[in-house]
Amino acid sequence: MSAISRLLDGSGRLAQIPSRPSRKLELARHIANEFSFGQSYTEQEINEVLMGFHDDYISLRRMMIELGQLARAKNGSMYWRVLGGE
Repeated sequence: MSAISRLLDGSGRLAQIPSRPSRKLELARHIANEFSFGQSYTEQEINEVLMGFHDDYISLRRMMIELGQLARAKNGSMYWRVLGGE
């Protein structure tokens, strides 16, 4: 059983956002697969995907950006997937 499968319930939702940095990164990489490279997304589009994983989509969005899986325009109008850092 992978670490991700232990974090998600049967419907693919998180019981809680992990606190361990390594688990956060693994989760962020997993969620990043929901987004395509080379495509821009609005904040609402990002939120809709993240809501499928956890009700606290704001924390997930922040985590995705902090862990280098998503980037956003300075004005917050657009987001896009990036090659994630460690």
